[in-house]
Amino acid sequence: MIKPSNELNKLLIIELEAQQTYSPNDVAKIVGDLLQKPVEVASMTDEMVENLGNKLGWSKSTVTNMIELHRSIDDDTIGWTKTNDPNIIRIQGKLTFNDVLKQIL
Repeated sequence: MIKPSNELNKLLIIELEAQQTYSPNDVAKIVGDLLQKPVEVASMTDEMVENLGNKLGWSKSTVTNMIELHRSIDDDTIGWTKTNDPNIIRIQGKLTFNDVLKQIL
């Protein structure tokens, strides 16, 4: 249980993760099985992210940030913290990706 703190300057990071990790191919297989048709994995290029952002009406800075986010995930710059810091709480879910999709599809 997370207890509220009166320390205003204390940093607390809460990381939420799935029951297990999934590769893009794992996700494609799960979605394909539920849709009963094959789903192929395709990486989004910077240009694809930019075009999507423009179609959705994102600001230039949002598009730039999304491109940076995609790059950071792809090159493993962004990931789970790897520390025993007491200010970092990591919570692992109980549902699988398949369970969640079955509830929403």
